[in-house]
Amino acid sequence: MYSEIRGPENRLTSQLLLLLRRKSDLRVTIKDVAKKVGVSTATISNVITGAKYVREDLKERILHEMEVMGYQPNVIARSLKVNKTMRIGVIVPDITNPFFSDIIKRIDSIVSNDEYQLIVCNAEDDIKKEQKLFESFMKGGGVDGLIMIAPRMGEEDFYSTIPIPLIIVDRPAFYKSINDTAYVYTDNYQGAALIANHFIDKGYEKFVCIAGPKSVPNADLRYSGFVDTLIEKGIKQNNIIVVRGEFNFTSGYESMNKVLDSLDLKTTKPAFFVGNDIAAWGAIEAAKHRSLEIPKNLGIAGYDNIYFSNFIERGLTTVDNSTENMGKEAGTIMLKRLASGKQMSRKQIMLDSLLIERNTV
Repeated sequence: MYSEIRGPENRLTSQLLLLLRRKSDLRVTIKDVAKKVGVSTATISNVITGAKYVREDLKERILHEMEVMGYQPNVIARSLKVNKTMRIGVIVPDITNPFFSDIIKRIDSIVSNDEYQLIVCNAEDDIKKEQKLFESFMKGGGVDGLIMIAPRMGEEDFYSTIPIPLIIVDRPAFYKSINDTAYVYTDNYQGAALIANHFIDKGYEKFVCIAGPKSVPNADLRYSGFVDTLIEKGIKQNNIIVVRGEFNFTSGYESMNKVLDSLDLKTTKPAFFVGNDIAAWGAIEAAKHRSLEIPKNLGIAGYDNIYFSNFIERGLTTVDNSTENMGKEAGTIMLKRLASGKQMSRKQIMLDSLLIERNTV
């Protein structure tokens, strides 16, 4: 038995419940939109699902009325009708890295327009966890497609035949053939070459490369692009120091200290190229803790142009790796693939890198 609570609080609760019931009664339906535009409900459904072609001017009228009337399509009902989950999986190596999170943001800005939701999984820079996530999505993971950002998995870890469309972002195309796969990436070799040429133009004669891990293809490309360009420009090998680290703050800090212990800054002014902006930030802090001034005592450049790079040491010189374009291209390709239902041929989009000159070189 329920006891009735009387008083002003109870009356307020009753009024709120009545208001909510009235609002739910006023919910705009697909029939309301169809009546307003003067078309059948099937036509409205085709605009929502993309199942059949609708004339462009009519489609625009329908979308306009849907927005004006406040119609919200039922995503669950739509997914059942078109036999899709309306979800896209995303595997990212490190969700805390602003570079990767910005790519995800750009992807979402595209796919959400078609009512798709992202299921984002963090591999934590662990190749074994990345492999498990990949296997899970491939074996009935409840998504219509998968986007992998900068995967560490080797080519041999990917099936040659996969059950859902796959887009690999921020990693060069594989040599092996994988069905229904596209690649969106920037030219990391060219980007690192831009840094090397910039150092030479600034008059540096001693160079240090604090490279990323060997297990990451982009780290190898940045290392190669930097060192190859220096050698091509006539720099002797004994004036180039290479240290391997990770793409994180601590590694940048420790690697910088390791190199500085071996250098005599009274006789040389080195230029440091660090594999990404987060590690470059750590390297800068290590130099500052030794009371070194940048760029008075040494120059330093990073890679990626993440959002806080403009504020590190009055602006970190870096390479823009185009997270906006990579994310939007990946989202657009995936939507076109899911709308057509036809497998992708081996599609590659390579974007140019851009040198961002600031105050650390």
